[in-house]
Amino acid sequence: MEFIKSFLKNLFSFLVVKKVMILGVENVGKTTLLYNICNVNSQNENNKNILHSTTTTTTTIPTNGFNIESIVIDEIRYDFWDIGGKETNRICYRHYLTNDIDSIIFVFDSSDINSLEESKKEFQYLKNQNALKNVSFLLVANKQDLQQPIEINDILKNYFDNVSLNDLILMSQINNYNDIMKCINRISSNNNY
Repeated sequence: MEFIKSFLKNLFSFLVVKKVMILGVENVGKTTLLYNICNVNSQNENNKNILHSTTTTTTTIPTNGFNIESIVIDEIRYDFWDIGGKETNRICYRHYLTNDIDSIIFVFDSSDINSLEESKKEFQYLKNQNALKNVSFLLVANKQDLQQPIEINDILKNYFDNVSLNDLILMSQINNYNDIMKCINRISSNNNY
């Protein structure tokens, strides 16, 4: 009898599944962000009394196709889809832009002007998709730790149509535990970011 109860509990434990897409052009840090989210969530699950932690440096290779990772927060499963940022992958990911997406994390490199031009076009394309009209977007200004990142207000004004700073997380690749936690909290909150 205990086995049946346990089986049914596990079977129906994820009645709520949220689909989160991690998008952006190539080499902006999408896969690193994905793995850091999973790493930080795992640390928190293993030690509920965690006060402070650091993320480890994750070495990744360019994503061909996509990666899918899941985390559970408060009995809700979040399926993260990290789609490769090469142009050939972005052409294909347009097939994934469906009505079942709950959130999009759009990552851009805040230190590379050429990447920002391409990111601007991609972001505008996404914001104009009918299937995404009710989807929450979170912008992640990555690589803030690199020398001479572009001023964030200039980036928002010139590339992202003055998106609210409430929709933005500034992130570096070094000691970014607090940034990752902000990202996880935004995704798991009931509020649209």
